[in-house]
Amino acid sequence: MFSREMLQELGVKKVIFNDKATIVITESGGKGVAVCGKKDVFEAEEGFCRAYLRALSDEIGVDNKALTNNISFIEKRKSFEV
Repeated sequence: MFSREMLQELGVKKVIFNDKATIVITESGGKGVAVCGKKDVFEAEEGFCRAYLRALSDEIGVDNKALTNNISFIEKRKSFEV
């Protein structure tokens, strides 16, 4: 997936995969959690990306609900592209 060097460059201190959840903790203390839905198939890379974005938003004080809504909006738009 990602090398240790890449994670260090991104400022990631720890990544935890637990069942269908991914937790990312950054060096500066941000924490992001991504949980796979019951009907979804768990993908480690997608879980990491979502959790990492949430950890970054936690660091700068962006509301995670707003971030989640924007991700959902983008996913819906992607599904309609031809």
